[in-house]
Amino acid sequence: GLLMHYQDPNPHNRIQIIPQALNYGNQGINFLIGVLKNDDSLEVQSVAYKLILSKDKQLAKTLGSSPAMFLTLQSLLQSQNFKEADRETATLVLAVANRQAEGYLRKVDAENFPRRELHTVDQLWLKYSGYRFGMSIQYQVYKSLIKKEQDDDGFWCSFAEKVGWKQVGKKWLYYDQLNFSLSAPVGHLPWGGFGWFELGGGGGVLFSLLSGFLQSTI
Repeated sequence: GLLMHYQDPNPHNRIQIIPQALNYGNQGINFLIGVLKNDDSLEVQSVAYKLILSKDKQLAKTLGSSPAMFLTLQSLLQSQNFKEADRETATLVLAVANRQAEGYLRKVDAENFPRRELHTVDQLWLKYSGYRFGMSIQYQVYKSLIKKEQDDDGFWCSFAEKVGWKQVGKKWLYYDQLNFSLSAPVGHLPWGGFGWFELGGGGGVLFSLLSGFLQSTI
C-alpha cells in the first residue's frame, strides 16, 4: 500500500505518506533511502532525510547533506532571482566543503567535493534556467575547449570569454557587471565567487569542481 500511495504526483501528498515507512523496519529505511535519492521534490527528500535521521544518525551521515539546505536556492531560482541564487550557491558550496571560515575553495576541496550535493545544485540551476545555466553546462563548455592546445592561462581566458565573464580580448567583468538574467550567455551562471581568482593557477579550482561531472557516482 505504501509504495502504491507514494506514486501520488502531488509532493504534499507524498510527504503525508512516507512517514509510514518507519513501520516497516529495515525495508522501510531502504524505501526512504530510495525516496531521498530519486524523488524529484526537494521537500519530499528533506522529509525522507529527517525520518532516516530520527532512526539512524550514523546512516544519515553517510547519505550526505540534508536536502533541506538547498530549499533557499530552489526558492530563489524559482523566482528567477539569479543574483541572490548565485550568492546562495557560493554559501552552499562553502558549507558543504566546510570552508565557510576561509571563504574560498582550494583545489583539493574541489577535487573531493561530494558528487550528490554538486548534482543537486546543478539540477536546480538547470531546471529553473531552462538548461542555460548550471555547472554541467559549464562543464560542456570546458569540454568543448579542452581539445585546443594552449597554456592554462589561455585556456582559462577562452573559457571566461565563452561564458561571458570576460570580454573577448579585453578585461574581466566585475561581479556587478555580470548578467543575472536569462539573456546571459549559456553557462554564465553560477559564477559563485568560491575564490578561484585569489588562488592563482587560472581556473584550476573551478575546473577541478566541474570534473565531478566526469565521475558519475551520483
